[in-house]
This record gives sequence, C-alpha cells and structure tokens, in this order.
Amino acid sequence: ALTPFVLIVCFFSFLSSAATSIENESKDVKASVDVSEIYRTMKESISAVSQIRKTCSVWQAEGHEAGYLLINPNREGGPIVVFCDMSTTPATMVLEHDHMDTKAIVGPICDREACVRSGRFSYFSGSKDRLLELISASRSCQQHVRYDCYNSGMDYTRWTTPDDRTRSYWGGYPVGNYTETHCECLLNRQCTNGQLCNCNNGNNFDSQWHVDEGYIVSETSSTSAPELPVMEVAFGRFRYGSSKGNYTIGPLMCMDRGMGCPAAPIYDNSVNDASEFGHIAGDVVTYTCSNGYVSDGSKIVTVSCGANGTWGSRNVSCQRIDCGDPGNSTDTNRALNGTRYGDNVTFTCKSAYKYESGDRTRTCSANGTWTGQMLTCKPGMVAFDARGSGASSWNAAGAVKFVDDFNVGGAYSRTTGIFTAPFQGIYHFDVHLQKYSNQPLSSHIRVNGARWKSISTNMHVSLGCMYCNSRDIQYNYAGRGSASLNVPMKEGDTVYVENSSTSDYISFNSLDSSFSGVLIQRGDGNN
Repeated sequence: ALTPFVLIVCFFSFLSSAATSIENESKDVKASVDVSEIYRTMKESISAVSQIRKTCSVWQAEGHEAGYLLINPNREGGPIVVFCDMSTTPATMVLEHDHMDTKAIVGPICDREACVRSGRFSYFSGSKDRLLELISASRSCQQHVRYDCYNSGMDYTRWTTPDDRTRSYWGGYPVGNYTETHCECLLNRQCTNGQLCNCNNGNNFDSQWHVDEGYIVSETSSTSAPELPVMEVAFGRFRYGSSKGNYTIGPLMCMDRGMGCPAAPIYDNSVNDASEFGHIAGDVVTYTCSNGYVSDGSKIVTVSCGANGTWGSRNVSCQRIDCGDPGNSTDTNRALNGTRYGDNVTFTCKSAYKYESGDRTRTCSANGTWTGQMLTCKPGMVAFDARGSGASSWNAAGAVKFVDDFNVGGAYSRTTGIFTAPFQGIYHFDVHLQKYSNQPLSSHIRVNGARWKSISTNMHVSLGCMYCNSRDIQYNYAGRGSASLNVPMKEGDTVYVENSSTSDYISFNSLDSSFSGVLIQRGDGNN
C-alpha cells in the first residue's frame, strides 16, 4: 500500500480553502486556484512531441521537477495532463477532479442510504477510458477521503467505482461485502469504542464533531476492474436540523509501475527505435547502423533499461561503408580522397585529351557503389608554336627553352623546352634558327635523347664600306638554318632542340628562332 505523501497533502491543502475547518458551515468551500484552467491551458498549448513522456517516472529520470506535465502511457490518443509528484521513486501521478474542495451538508434532509449525492466527479486529465489507461500503467493507486460528522452518521455513506459498483468502505482495501460502512480507523484499531467508524461510534449524535479519514487503496490488476478513482459519493443520516457533515475527496494518486529511464544512449553513426515518449524499466531499444554505415560486429544490437532505471552497456560500432577502388583509365587523371561513404574522386582528362562522356566527380554512396559513370576522354588536337623569349641570344648547352605562343594539348613545356607525346601517333616538327656571328652553330633535333637531325646554318655575312663614318649604312645578313622532321612517337616519347656549343649564340628575339610541332595522325599509322 502507498503511504501518505507529504507533497500531496501540502498540495491538496493549497487547493482546498479551509478544508480542515470543521466549523465552516458554508455549502461549498471554493478552491483558491481554478485547477481546471491549468489543464485547459496546457492541453491547448501543446506544440511538440518533445513535451510528452510515457509516464511521470520518465520525466523524473530525465531530471524534471514536480509539476503539471504531459504523459501518454500507450502512445494512443492525445496526451494527458497530470500533476507529477517527484518525491517518490518511482514518481507518483496525481489525477485531480472538480470535487476536491471541501463540501458541506446541512440537515434536516433525509435519513436513508445514500440520499445526499455529490454528483458525478469530472477528472481534469481526460475521459474515464483515458483514466483507466493511466491506472493500468501504475503499480497501485490510492485516494484520500475524509468525512467530518456532527450529529450525523457514516453507516449510510457510499461511493461508486468507474464501472458504477457501489462501495461502502472508507479507507484501506476492499474486504468482503459490507452491510455497514467500514473506515480506515477500524484497520488501524483506532476507532472510538471499537466501532467500525468514528462517525458510528454510538456517540455520534452527541453534538460533537467526529472524523473518519483515510486512503482508499487499490492495487492495479489485469484480471480485475479497478476500484479507483472515486466517481461519486453519497451520504445519509441527516435527520435533524443540527445534522452536519463536511466531506473532502482528494485527487487520485498512482505510483508508476516501474522506474523511468533517461534518454536512450546515442551511438555514433547509428539509428534506433527509441520512443519519443521515453522509456521505463524493461523497455528495449534496437540499434542499427545509419544509412551508409556498416557494423563491424552484429548488424542489430539491443540495449535494455534495467529495473533500476539505467541502460545496459553495449558496443555499437558503425563504420563508413567502403565502395572500393573507383578505377581509372589511361586517358584520365584522378584525385581520390578515400573510398568510404561520402568520399569523392575527381577525374580530369590527361593532357591533349578532351571530354567524351561520364562524370568528372563521383561520390561513394550509402549503398556501397560510386555515383555516376566513369569519365572517358578522347584524343584532341596537339599543336604548339614556340619562339625566342625576347632576349638577345641563347648560348646555354642542352635543350633550348623556347617560349610557347600557343600550346594546344599542353604537350610542350617552356620550363624544360621538351615536347612529350601525349599518345601514340605521327608528329611533324619544324625548327628555325638564326645567328649573328661567324662561328659555326652546332644544333640538333633529339628524339628520346638521340640525335635525329642536325640543323645547319649558313655563315653570317656583313656588307658595308671599309671606312665608314657615322652616316654610312652597314648591312648584316644573319646566318640561318632550318630542319623538319616527321617521326612516329609513342606516349611519353620526347623531342627537343639541342644547342651543343656555348661558343656561338642563337638569336633569341621573338622573330628570329622558333620550334613548332603538330600531330599528323594518331595511332601507329595503320588506323
């Protein structure tokens, strides 16, 4: 059985103005607070599921303080407003009604069984069916009752259950079928004169006030109908003008069946079926990996909330799914930052290739495959024209570093002066060199480092007078040489112009010397 709760007693006293004042003879002692307005306002202000929990104990486990809160034990229908008392563990649910104020009865009225009726109680939390849902989710319930009698009795007092059964006991548990009203003082052996109730003690018409008070207690059961809540009370024995009675029926208080649990644990990269209304002891939450993640253990993991309201410890480990190598082709370059879910790979066409089909960026998707299609590229045009840098001369040994005016396909490098074949084909090259000295010029076209062709230049010729003054004109004819070459090349083969002598100078302004090339035919010449 539940014991009286200090919080509820204080709370009830707050709601009932002068509830314990037996001298008050008014017909109706009004509550100082309109409790029904609290319920109405809360029901109208519901804005999110996050404001609702399965039971008061769930709110308690999540650290909420006592107060009016929304619960829904079966996740059906609308939420229910109750007062949650957090002073007990598990928490206690308090269901208030419209008859909690102390009511006064003044005779003479009648002198028979249940002849003065209170009228049907209306519980603010909801309909009778919703009340029974709340009770079924509870371990046990109790309801405070009190009757103050003055020249009246208790033997004609009755109250009704939710299914309209009539009861005569006034506190404690139901025992047998009473022909007289039994009170809680009988259970405690504290009734005056050893009677069943203080208001039936044989002296109850002695012009003195007597009190019968206690808690009606009901254990919830799946096999029997609940006794509580009290739906109506009725009294008798008001035969005299001096007969008086004050009765007070407190709220229904139900202790939750089990402990509440804090919010279900969160594991990285996983999803679960946790209820948005929270959980109580015995509940189980199932975890699976989020979309795009796979478990390195069991695919499904369950975590239970124990009887003490704490979640068990389980290992839920989910890793990003691996899509594998996205591949590549000989015609493309790729930049890969990983092969797991969410990673990207970027493809570009190699030098001298151009886009044909497919996707330049692909992403590892949640189903373990790469999005899009493989990028394909086809050969494009290859041509370049490179000239002198604008300097007066070039006499360094090795590859002559001409500066490209245009470079379609990007196969020529002005940094190295070397042309690199982007793919197999037949290429044509032209070299034109010019000098202004009488020294021989030793230059060659090299293919893959080997000399393929020499570039011969004629002698520099200077024409003019033997004794010239400043107004006479001298004529100089530069030495020139050219060479052309058609050469089959494979991908990666190289061609460059070599200067073998450092004693002579190549004229290197933009109009004097040049190196150019173009792809004639792709392939080996047979296709």
